[in-house]
Amino acid sequence: MNARANGALYTNVLDLAKWDAALRKKKFVKASSYELMWSPMELNDGNPYPYGFGWDLQDKGGVKAASHTESWQGFAMAINRCEKNGLTVIVMANLDSDNAKPEKIVEDVAAIYLR
Repeated sequence: MNARANGALYTNVLDLAKWDAALRKKKFVKASSYELMWSPMELNDGNPYPYGFGWDLQDKGGVKAASHTESWQGFAMAINRCEKNGLTVIVMANLDSDNAKPEKIVEDVAAIYLR
């Protein structure tokens, strides 16, 4: 059984698409929590760090995106979300992340879309 509190839940791309749509409609938590989710955290020394509620935050040429990768027992996935243009790319693979490289695929697909 792979259902664990830290993740490793079985899902599929259709469920993740529904989850992404609900995130865009801000249905899960209050608005201030969404603001925190997509904002860099502050380290103890006062410096910002590009991480918010499990999301790696990026700013690529003025385009802000949030991404997350995960792998577990031969599965790997990556998601990249851009609120401004509504683009979400999700890649799920039944190979480990060293072989599937889902984070590279989401970046490449997003780059094609954003040209």
